[in-house]
Amino acid sequence: MAAQHDIRIRFYFSIMVAILQLYLTGCSSTQLSPPPAFVPYEVNPGDASKVKGVVDNIRTRRYSEAPSFAPNNSLWFFSPAISYAATLTITNDTECKLGFYLKGPSPRQFGIASDEAQTVYISEGKYEFAIDTGLCSGQPKPRPLYGKDIFTAGHAYKFSLSQEDIEKFGKYVLKNETGGKLTIEVDGTSYKVGHEPLSIDLPQGTYIATLRVRCGVMTTKIEIAKDGQYMSRVWCESRNGVIQSE
Repeated sequence: MAAQHDIRIRFYFSIMVAILQLYLTGCSSTQLSPPPAFVPYEVNPGDASKVKGVVDNIRTRRYSEAPSFAPNNSLWFFSPAISYAATLTITNDTECKLGFYLKGPSPRQFGIASDEAQTVYISEGKYEFAIDTGLCSGQPKPRPLYGKDIFTAGHAYKFSLSQEDIEKFGKYVLKNETGGKLTIEVDGTSYKVGHEPLSIDLPQGTYIATLRVRCGVMTTKIEIAKDGQYMSRVWCESRNGVIQSE
């Protein structure tokens, strides 16, 4: 009876092993070995300085918020170990090549072509990351992206960027009711507005616009939402000759 029981256990065990082998074979993206236990500070000499320069520059300019990294529990079969590096897999689902910059304990910089993915190994810690969209087409040009995250040793993370993530635009419409010429400066560009309303596409965000008309100069805040429309009109108040808007 005991021998029969042992045969059943071995049979069930053999089936489970066979199923597991088929699963691992079918999952081409599965990593069958843990990430390296050691990662260099820089891949190439000077990476840290270049990455810092790019990330700091994008952070101080107008940028869009980058999506967050998410845990990638399916990357490997083995349990995470704190002695290993953190694994990041970045996927570019946009229509253009992107530059990716990672500022932190393991500075990294690399390009990712459209519909491609890149896996990197880094030391754990706090990171800032920036994405350069300078090679992307379109008017207006998509803004660079910026974000922050914390990565734990021995864990895997995934990040995906779509065309929709970089095309966060809304519309700004301005009506000139001053009876004269109007000039507005917004996001570093000046526009002249006559009798016809001004309509421009702007990346999602908050702007301070400067308006100049015959009766004065004023600044106003503009809130642009993704796929939204912000409308305003400007006129001169005849009693005291000041500029008004709503």
